[in-house]
Amino acid sequence: MSAKLKAMFKKQISLSMGPTLERQEGSADGRIRTQELPNTASGEIVTLRRNNSYRRRQRWSRRFFFMSRHTVFRSSLGVLEDMIICPICKKKLQSPKMLDCQHTFCRKCLEIKLEESSISDDSEKVLSCPVCSSTTRLSTSPEKLPTNLSVERVLRAVENGSFVARVPDKANSLVVNFAPLIGRKREEEMPKCAKCLTGCELPADNCRHCDLVFCNVCQSQHVAQLKDQLKTIIDQLQSSIDKLEHRVVEFKDKTESMKDAISKEYDAKLAALMEEKNSKLSSVEELWAKGEDSARLLKKLMQNSQLELAKQMDVGFDVIADNCEKVSTFLYLHKKATETISKGLAWQSTLPDGIEVRLRDKDSRPAAARPKLLNLRNADLQRPSGLAIDSRRGDIYVACPGSNQVVVLDRLYRVVRRIQNQGMMAPQGVTFVESRQELFVTDKWKHSIFVYNRKGQLIRNIGSEKGSGELQFHSPWGIACLQSRDWLYVADMRNDRIQILGADGTYKGTIAPSRRLSGSELLGRRIPAILGVHEFNEPTDVAVSDAAIVVADSGNHKIKVFNHRGQLMFTIGGFGIFRGLLKSPEVVKLDAQGNIFVGDSDNKRVQVFTAQGEFLRVFGSQGSNVGHFGWISGLLCLPNSGDVLVADSINNALQLF
Repeated sequence: MSAKLKAMFKKQISLSMGPTLERQEGSADGRIRTQELPNTASGEIVTLRRNNSYRRRQRWSRRFFFMSRHTVFRSSLGVLEDMIICPICKKKLQSPKMLDCQHTFCRKCLEIKLEESSISDDSEKVLSCPVCSSTTRLSTSPEKLPTNLSVERVLRAVENGSFVARVPDKANSLVVNFAPLIGRKREEEMPKCAKCLTGCELPADNCRHCDLVFCNVCQSQHVAQLKDQLKTIIDQLQSSIDKLEHRVVEFKDKTESMKDAISKEYDAKLAALMEEKNSKLSSVEELWAKGEDSARLLKKLMQNSQLELAKQMDVGFDVIADNCEKVSTFLYLHKKATETISKGLAWQSTLPDGIEVRLRDKDSRPAAARPKLLNLRNADLQRPSGLAIDSRRGDIYVACPGSNQVVVLDRLYRVVRRIQNQGMMAPQGVTFVESRQELFVTDKWKHSIFVYNRKGQLIRNIGSEKGSGELQFHSPWGIACLQSRDWLYVADMRNDRIQILGADGTYKGTIAPSRRLSGSELLGRRIPAILGVHEFNEPTDVAVSDAAIVVADSGNHKIKVFNHRGQLMFTIGGFGIFRGLLKSPEVVKLDAQGNIFVGDSDNKRVQVFTAQGEFLRVFGSQGSNVGHFGWISGLLCLPNSGDVLVADSINNALQLF
């Protein structure tokens, strides 16, 4: 507060001293004479000091208007009087009002001046300043002009006698004293109205709506404006209600449309199901009619044979005297009866087990709601078959016997490189050994296994010629790796066996038909030999975990599960089209939970079983679109996402479920 008032006061001095300067008589040297004003006990006092130096005189001339070397300043009290005297009436200002030019006059003086003035512009009046002749436009009376708050404060201070002080040793010396103003607190200042900028006489609180201060008049107007705003808010609420009701109607229309669409869709599905149901029922009825007719004929034939045999036994057989002829008659009758019985059995075996019903229930839901067909060129995928993954980097290896190469995909299923070799003719199965960072590829035509490093460079071959001995193969198909032991399990298809090798190419054992083989060491145990099991019929794939060895016995339409001692624990499937039954299961894989995924190739579907062989679900059907298969030739259970990658050698496609 003190700094602001001092700056204000000095500004008023600089504005008002020009016309009041006088030349001091009797000055011998004509230099500026100033009187030093001492400090008083009441506070800080503005002083004017004598300064004879040229530098101080230049600084002084910058602060005050310099007239000549022989000019003097009036006393502080004279300057103060100039500030509070009206230039029109020459009396102390009453209700000081400020024009646009910043000159201040009494309100009544301005009203009189305005009445005398004849200058006007339409509805506005023009008032000329008596000091500088600049014009100020007024729409109403000078009452609306802003109050000069600075002058008003000075007037109040002069009236209270707290703004001037007298120097004790000089009777005629009056100085300006700011001490009473320095001690005032900021909040004790008179607030200004935010609208008319006039000082508020009474203490005023900020408006809780806009946090501004208003005088009594403007506050009433402001409250009236708030009332008008309430009307606007009411109208806005009504408009929002109307919009909400309109949106509710639109939403209801949309829901009704959705209900109609759903009803139509499921009515159509129900109609199609009913049509399919009636068609299958008709087929069953037709089968029953045909079966009944053929059964009736066979029954009649059997009855005739039975009567003939009974007749021959009672009459004809005893009539024949020659025993050799009796034997011939018996053989004839026996043959005829056998043929009749065989026809009956043949009729019974040709009866279908039933009509396939493809209803999607909880146990037969697809592995993923929306299967994805990977966008790869046919040149990249020619009869894709075996699949493998490098779990560390996420690279996926796809054996393509149609193009004599192994295609490598990255995590985004983009082709990053191709592995080819002049000696490799038909790559069928692939597996990746994590600890050695090596890729093992079976070649069904070269009857060997090609071993590559991660960059696709050929390291070595296992098996060089077709045979049935140890480390010899005849059309090796699927291959799997037990990562914890670095052991390889190879489906040696034409030899009807599973060969077990070390990743370094050493022979470990065989799971084969019923015959004894040489001893082998499985999972650290020395056993005499792997005893023979039920015969394989062209095993095409094998999957392995620490708990089990799972073999796709394609020719027998079964999945056979062994422990690591070579003992058969259980089988899955058997020839058929119902869920749980299989037709030429070509590929098999295990997921992280030990669930068994079977590529039921001839049924054009993938069936999933638990580690104990219980059916879980099925997905896929015959076709060439997304979610359909031509022939399932490869499976891969992705380790992190739980997705299943399926290779289709007929459609030349990879699908993600």
